[in-house]
Amino acid sequence: MNKRRKGYSLIELITTMAIISVVLVITLLMFNNMMKTVNRTLAKIETIQELLKLDDAIRNEVIKAGMDSEAVKITDDHKGFMFKVDIPAGSPTSITKYLTYVKNEKYPKGALLLKEKVFEENDFPKISPPDPNALSWEKENVLAKPEIEATVSFNDYSSGILTYSISVQYRDATLTLNSRIPIVNLK
Repeated sequence: MNKRRKGYSLIELITTMAIISVVLVITLLMFNNMMKTVNRTLAKIETIQELLKLDDAIRNEVIKAGMDSEAVKITDDHKGFMFKVDIPAGSPTSITKYLTYVKNEKYPKGALLLKEKVFEENDFPKISPPDPNALSWEKENVLAKPEIEATVSFNDYSSGILTYSISVQYRDATLTLNSRIPIVNLK
């Protein structure tokens, strides 16, 4: 007579446990790898978001530039952009604005600053680039203070188009956003 045993043998249990353990380890490794990828992607998205915040702040100010093409200049060091804003029904009727990105003790990661003063003809010399440090600014606003260190360079202004670049470090690479803004108000 053949007796049937109830239950599983020890070898069957050990084999089942080994298979479950291997599947569990593989699943955990895949989950860990997926989480690393998600974290890297989120960090890159946050970095790109910082770039776009700076770009948006610059664009929002530059499109206000007035109609005088002689009153739109990039500073010698390419770290600033000065322009005149005409206020049709205001007093004063024109304002000089200076858009610059600074890194110092107060802003170790940098900040996009906007300085303003009442417009004067000598704000924009005809024969040399403007010197914003020689002017007495009445107002200073922080337009953007990124969470990561950035660099802004105003590269060129010609034919009514301002070109500039914003760079940030992401891991071992530098992400750079090159932008162009047509200043449509110019005569």
